[in-house]
Amino acid sequence: MGYPRALDPASSVSVLPTTTTLATFDVSTTATLTVQVSNTDGAQQLDCAIWRHATTSDPFVMTTLEALQGIGPGDSKCIDIDCGGNVEVRVTGAASGAGLVATISARDKPRSRA
Repeated sequence: MGYPRALDPASSVSVLPTTTTLATFDVSTTATLTVQVSNTDGAQQLDCAIWRHATTSDPFVMTTLEALQGIGPGDSKCIDIDCGGNVEVRVTGAASGAGLVATISARDKPRSRA
């Protein structure tokens, strides 16, 4: 897998008007992943989706979480994702216009070792 467990400080990503991956996270040992996405554009809207899968051989499936939808110009939204039995979480986005730059940051809370 080899994906980052946390992005701190934020990472800048160019987002197209089509689905663009902002980040993919290895959450195999994560209980909760907190993700914040900021739309740095002054005019366009950013719509993001959260995808996850239980094993690396399964396809990514979009969640029903809508907390990162409709991020307006200059706005930022944050969500806590329960990672449960998932091994990877991916955040994608699409710009409402020709394209924009977004920033994404994340922190993970490890699963307890009971």
